[in-house]
Amino acid sequence: MRSLKGTTKGCDIFREFQEGLLTLKVPITNICNITTDGAPNMTGKKSGFLGLFNQNYAGNKVVFLHCVIHQDALCKFALNMKPVLDAVVKLVNTIVSRGLTHRQFRDFLQSVQSENSDVLYYTKVRWLSAGCVFERVWQLKDDIVSFFHEKQCSAECEMLEDTEWLSDFAFFTDLLCHMNNLNVKMQGKNQFIDDIWAHLKGFKLKLNLFAGQLAKNDLSHFSKLNSIPSVNEEKLKNYEDGLKKLHFEFERRFQDFSAIQTELNIFTMPFNVNCEAVRKIYLGPPNFFFRFFARDRKSLPIPVIDSGADVSIIPATSQNKKKAEYLLYAANGTEISTYGMKMLNLDLGLRRDFQFPFIIADVTKGILGADFLHKFNLLVDVNKKKLIDGITNLFVLGDITAISSDNVISTLNKSIKISNLLLKYPEISRPNFFSKEIKHDAKHFIETNGQPIHAKARQLDPKRLAIAKEQFTFMLNNEIIRPSNSQWSSPFNLATKKDGSYRPCGDYRQLNAQTIPDRYPIPRLEDFHQILKETKIFSKIDLFKAYFQIPIAEEHKCKTAIITPFGLYEFNVISFDLKNAPATFQRFIHEVLRGLDFVFPYLDDILIASKINQGHEIHLNLILERLNTFGLRINISKSVFAVEEIEFLGYLITPQGSRPLPDKVQAIMNYKRPENIQDLGTFLGILNFYRRYLKDAAKNQALLHEYLKGSKKKDKKKIQWTDEAEKQFEKCKNDLANATLLSFPNSELPLSLFTDASDTAIGAVLQQYENSTWQPVAFYSKKLNDTQQNYST
Repeated sequence: MRSLKGTTKGCDIFREFQEGLLTLKVPITNICNITTDGAPNMTGKKSGFLGLFNQNYAGNKVVFLHCVIHQDALCKFALNMKPVLDAVVKLVNTIVSRGLTHRQFRDFLQSVQSENSDVLYYTKVRWLSAGCVFERVWQLKDDIVSFFHEKQCSAECEMLEDTEWLSDFAFFTDLLCHMNNLNVKMQGKNQFIDDIWAHLKGFKLKLNLFAGQLAKNDLSHFSKLNSIPSVNEEKLKNYEDGLKKLHFEFERRFQDFSAIQTELNIFTMPFNVNCEAVRKIYLGPPNFFFRFFARDRKSLPIPVIDSGADVSIIPATSQNKKKAEYLLYAANGTEISTYGMKMLNLDLGLRRDFQFPFIIADVTKGILGADFLHKFNLLVDVNKKKLIDGITNLFVLGDITAISSDNVISTLNKSIKISNLLLKYPEISRPNFFSKEIKHDAKHFIETNGQPIHAKARQLDPKRLAIAKEQFTFMLNNEIIRPSNSQWSSPFNLATKKDGSYRPCGDYRQLNAQTIPDRYPIPRLEDFHQILKETKIFSKIDLFKAYFQIPIAEEHKCKTAIITPFGLYEFNVISFDLKNAPATFQRFIHEVLRGLDFVFPYLDDILIASKINQGHEIHLNLILERLNTFGLRINISKSVFAVEEIEFLGYLITPQGSRPLPDKVQAIMNYKRPENIQDLGTFLGILNFYRRYLKDAAKNQALLHEYLKGSKKKDKKKIQWTDEAEKQFEKCKNDLANATLLSFPNSELPLSLFTDASDTAIGAVLQQYENSTWQPVAFYSKKLNDTQQNYST
């Protein structure tokens, strides 16, 4: 393709397009989508590129998309706004076009201590201009009236004193504000097509909502119009009709998005999609695709980066071949078995780690698919053989090869019933969705003792400062935080997450020390065993940024203020580091799932257990319906549906019982002998997480706990190991490796409690009689203190 200079018509662009197809030897059937800038020479139905394309390639199935932001700006011309716009522009020009008048007006604003120093010019080609000009004139309307009255030129501003005209002006000012907010969102960083389409769909829903509210004389979303006394019903009916016309215009200009809705679902929710509804589109030579080969320095020897693959996968091994209840499909329709998921942390040489859940499948090579590329904003440059990091602009080189379509992973198809169930609630699995409309009454309160605490801003190096500003911009745009003028201030902290990314938060240690504790109980981890009697099929739901769905009480938001080098901000929603955040959320999730005895919620992790498949589908539908009603979202990549084995809170759950996770056990087995007291305390802490699975744990750990007597939390004192203590250390590891499978308690079965005691410890095992044998339900053990050791046994 050549660069076209000067004025170009639709026919010029179309002719160049045809020559390009001939030069590249690309058949027109390979074109599935064309995106334009939205200019008339592209969108014209007769002489524009779109019209010429349809005339020359009749019957084509190409989807045309036009510059979304441009089309959004054009939508407002469906409104009968011209009389009001002309009047406002004339008023502004009256003020600014005469040098003396303009200077006197600015001096007048300064004398009355106005927050604004001037009006704004209207520029037709700027998308946000009309809304900004209307907003400024509205803010200055009283000052403008006073100014012209003082100059005895009241005729210049008479419309600002006309209630009929003023109500129209207020309505359009409110509406343009909503449209400008939409426009700004779509111009934000890292906005993919699915994000933009979500903004558009959300705005169309808002227009319907606004129209319905106006029909009921509800002006809650039109604050300026609401300030006008007694707007007549005829006006409100006109405004309602205007909103409906605007909605129709949005539908008309963005109708092509509906044609690719299925593809958008794959892009945003690959785990939810019914593959039979997805059309197959082959690019490049028939039956061949291109793949980019890079090198991972940690987990995979030569991962394949395949933007044609919907999901990311790794090869199955003999150890992880436990059949899962969903299938992958190659592009040729061949089924590929899967065996669950595994979290991997990749190093692709881009100076950051990439932690991602991979599907384990019957393939020969690991594949990084479209879901991986989308999450981390990675781009493949086929011509230059580069993998480019869209965030840092760093790149790595790789190799390109053509492969048969037989080897392309087309889509993931979980159990169709589960897939359809998720599709029933499409908004619930949008991972980048931040709801502005709270659908519940839960709030977080911060009751404190003492005077407001305050801190100085911590300095950050240039790299972390840039990251912090970007994160705060994101949170401001999504109304997670807001600027603050609070007397409270806690230091800002940029915490590093496991995947190498950062999470902005407050260092709330001083605030938490003054906070009155909320005593609402957090469930014990092992309590989930109570719902698992005779269950055979399990699901796990991970809630997406669940804390952000609970607002902080308005009077307590000031206490969350965090001070940064670039300003003071306070949270609108719960921040993770606040003292009572877990209690507030646990109370809320208990309310959401109240009355459902097949579910165990532990903060933002939810376990669902059922006795039969059909019952499980019903249970899942109830759960998803509740979550959707309360406006919660789920993290599909961390959720698992309808399996016979599931990992939950560090345990492996099966129909037969629960046991420690194998990879956690392996980590304990590989644990080197601790060199100091702190390391030993860490080891015992990890080991005792699974204490209920260990018989005689107190007795077998007695010598190790002797080393901890009188020590401090971070004691670096070296340990003088004895042969007997070393043997006990190894025995503790072996005991966990041989940990007993614990049955789920069943109150209908006979129970027995066996106890034992020694000079240094006591122990017990609770058992139940099932399948003609005694099965352990739980172990208990306790080391005796010095006084207790003197008791008679």
